[in-house]
Amino acid sequence: KVFLAKKINMLKAEREQGEKRAMYLMYNIQMLGKLRQAIDDNKFFGDKMKGSLNSLLADQQGLAQFLNQALQTKVSAEQVLTDADETFKEVESMYEENATIYGKSDADDELLAMFETQEGLADGELEESSEAASTVSRKGE
Repeated sequence: KVFLAKKINMLKAEREQGEKRAMYLMYNIQMLGKLRQAIDDNKFFGDKMKGSLNSLLADQQGLAQFLNQALQTKVSAEQVLTDADETFKEVESMYEENATIYGKSDADDELLAMFETQEGLADGELEESSEAASTVSRKGE
């Protein structure tokens, strides 16, 4: 019974850890997509700079708009990286060492109590059925 209680609690902990890993991986996938977009924008900016300087300077408003957009993209990409780093630190700080591997924890005690309750109910049903069978056999005699 203790083994089953430990096994159930271990599986619950594994499930919770798996959920946290999945959330972290999904967030990283999203972050990598944004990073890829920032890199593409950076390449686009590099390609635009290959044109003649006079043609770029001729359209001051377009150049200012493009530079502002590139700056916004860079700032948002840096924010995504910062958020990912904070998420990783948060997930890492949530890790708890389990000092009760070989002892009984509250969750183990709850499961053991549930097992004992179910056993008591099963024993009570067996006693009732044996009493009913003995009553029927006495009436038949």
